[in-house]
Parts: sequence; C-alpha cells; structure tokens
Amino acid sequence: MAEGGSDREQSSVDGAMRQSLDSHLLECPICLEQLRQPKSLPCLHSFCLECLGSYITKELSGKMASVSSFSCPVCRKVTESVNQSEGKESWAEQFTTNNLAVEIIQQLQKTDNPITCKPCEKKGNLNNQARFWCKLTNTYFCEACKISHHDLFHEECEPQDISEVNVSAILQKKASITGCGKHEEKMEYYCEDHETLGCSKCIILDHRKCEVVTSTEDFRDKLTESSKIDDLLEELQRSAEAMETLIKDIGDRLRYMTQDQDTALQSLTDIRKKIDERFNVLQKDLTDKLISAFKEEKENLEISRQQCERLMFSMQNTLTSSGDAALKDNTVGTICLFQRGQAEVESCKELIQELERSSRSTSIKHEYDPDILSVDTNTSLTLGKIVVHDQARALPSTVKRITVSMSECKWKMKRRFSIKGPSDKEKCLAYGAVFLSGGRIVVADTQNKNLKLFTENGDFHSELELKIHLMMWP
Repeated sequence: MAEGGSDREQSSVDGAMRQSLDSHLLECPICLEQLRQPKSLPCLHSFCLECLGSYITKELSGKMASVSSFSCPVCRKVTESVNQSEGKESWAEQFTTNNLAVEIIQQLQKTDNPITCKPCEKKGNLNNQARFWCKLTNTYFCEACKISHHDLFHEECEPQDISEVNVSAILQKKASITGCGKHEEKMEYYCEDHETLGCSKCIILDHRKCEVVTSTEDFRDKLTESSKIDDLLEELQRSAEAMETLIKDIGDRLRYMTQDQDTALQSLTDIRKKIDERFNVLQKDLTDKLISAFKEEKENLEISRQQCERLMFSMQNTLTSSGDAALKDNTVGTICLFQRGQAEVESCKELIQELERSSRSTSIKHEYDPDILSVDTNTSLTLGKIVVHDQARALPSTVKRITVSMSECKWKMKRRFSIKGPSDKEKCLAYGAVFLSGGRIVVADTQNKNLKLFTENGDFHSELELKIHLMMWP
C-alpha cells in the first residue's frame, strides 16, 4: 500500500509539473503547437523555425517584396534580418535558437521515464531510480549514492526527497543555466546601453566599450527596487484589458455587418421572386459581389482581431509568468519578461493608434431603383448594386486612455507617391505635411502655392490655392 501511494504521489507531482510549465515558452503563437526548432526574435517572442520562415516569406511577398524588415507576429515590433544579403527564405534560420525552450522541452520529454541516479549512470547502471535531489549540486541520487557520495562532501546540505520536490522548478532552473545562444554559457551580465543579456564572452566581444554593464543580479535588484516592474505590470494589465475590449468591439461590428448581409440577401431574394427567369445571371453577379465585399471587410476585421488576440494572450502570459518568475527567484526570466513586456506595451500602443486611424463603421446594403418592379419586358433591367458604406468611427472609450505620444513613435517608410497635382506648373517643393484621421495627408507646396489633399494610398484628391506667400525658414 505504501509503495502504491508513493507511485500515485509521484504521478501527481509529474502531472502538476507539466501544468506549471509556462505555456508561452513551449507553444508557437503561429501554429499553437509545441515549439519545433524554436527561434527567438529580438523582442524575445519565439516561433517554430518553419512557421517563422513561412510567415516572413508570406509577409514580404507582392508589394512588400522589396522591404528589408518584417513585423513580429505577436507584438508587431519591426524586426530587421540578421543578414539581408541572403534570401528571405533563410532569414528565420539566422535568428537565435531559444535554448531555454529547447532544454525545457527535452527535460519534459525525459520525465516520461523514471528519474535515475546520476552517479549510478556514470558507473553504467542506467536503471537505478533516484530517491533524492541535491539543490546545491542540482543532482539526483539513489539512497546508496546519497550516503557514499553526497553525504561525504556536502555535510551542510540535506538532499530533498524526490517526491517532495517541485520538478517544474528544477527543470526551469536547469534550462535557464544554458542561457546564451551564441556561446552556450550562463548569461550573467546585462548591458544597459544595448538593453540585452549576455554571457562573459558576449560582454568581452560585443560590449567592452559600453558604459553601463552590470551583473544580472544587480540589474534585477535595480528593477525590483524601482517601480519599473510594478508600473509595467499595471500597464500590461491595462493594455490586455484594452485588447479584450477591442476584440469584443470587433465581434459586435462583425455581428452587425452579418445582419446587414442577411438583410441585403433577403432584399435580393424578394426581387428575384418577381423577375426570376430574366435575372438569374444578374442575380448571381450581384450575389458574388455582395459576398466578396462582405468577405473582404470581414477578413480585414478578422486580421485586426487576430492581432489584438495574439497581443492580448502574449501579455496575459507575461503577467502570469512574471508572478511565477518572482516566486521562483528566476533572475534571467525576470529580466526577459521585463524586456518582453516593454515590447508588448509599446506594440499595444502602436496597434491602438493604427486601429484608431483606420477604424471604420462598415455597413453593406443592397440598393436598387424601386421602379424596377413596374418595368415591361422591353426595358433594360438591373438588380441594383452592392454598396459598402465606410465611415470613420472612434474606438471604445476604455481603449482611448492608452495612447502613444509623438516622441515615442517610430517611423517606417511604407510607400512613395508623387505630390504633383493636375494644375501644378512648377516643380513641386513640399514645405510640410499633416496627417489627418483616416490616413489622409495634406501637403503644402511652396512652389505652386497650394495645399494638396491625398488619400491614405497617396492618390490625389483635391487642392486649395493659397493667396499668400509661403516662406521657407532657413
């Protein structure tokens, strides 16, 4: 009975271990499966090598083929390739392997078999099950080896019974020792100039001229003593709540738009009953346009929702993992989570700002001429047309409180367009530009003395002639 109870207790410990492992370390945000050949971006988000490679190739195709950077699938931080001279198909391989995730996955797979005594393994006995664990040496012992090996040299250390040990904490401690992806040494230093962790070789090779390089413990203490971590956690919480609000708002918009589609389809059906035989071809054409317009608008909203969901889940995982890291006194994990949290908050602000600029209240209607119901057989007939009404729309008030100041913005060139208008007689000279809501752009042209309005795609819309002289300041 005692042995049976011990087995059940060990099984319970193993089950709890599996559940307590941080899911964000082991799950790919793209395929939502366990990481395979995990690669980490500079923002510290990790993906399967294959998933990341496919994402980069798809993201930088078509009109974006000439772009030399891509956005992180989770936090949307702009990421440059390590070596742009190589093809985009190999960019994913250039990023650092997430050795922490690799080690945890490997150790997790090993727990399917009984934990064995390490000294016995060195003697060739691979099946002698361990009963004790030494925290100081991070080693497992059977009862005999505990007496003959451990107790002789570590009198001040009392090994723990393996059934009472939190196996999850051991695995994460072992995994965190691997650390540096370049040199496979423990990451013991932090460069504040470059905001990056590194081992002793990293510091000597890449950061010897940096002004502020401290140990990870000192920097962790610095973060703990200040309010930065608490402030970040509060901002993460607010940002996660904002994403949750946006997801609900997008869901509501999808529901209303679906109702519009149903109403429009019913309108088409009612007309079709009266002029069925003569309008089969026209009805099919308009139905296709309706569904196509709905699908296009729906896909746009789904993309926005997926961006919000990915970022929200990532921030929620960061919040959860921050508490685990603090309880387990995981120095490297705390710093990594702090850096990742910073990137996620910044990305949240940028995403909200982008959604605010592009937010639209979309409705889909079926419009037609009522006189169509009284026409004779010799009249040219039509079933009407599909009209998508697009109107600027404010985000929910609870989201508006998370804003990005202009000083925090990072600019990125998306496209070029000509500012020459149809009435311009001189070579254009732009004095300044103003970005309006919805992405519209106003440009002041000093040579032609006019203001020009362009759409968000850079297409000329209209112009206003100025009666005053625009002066260029030196």
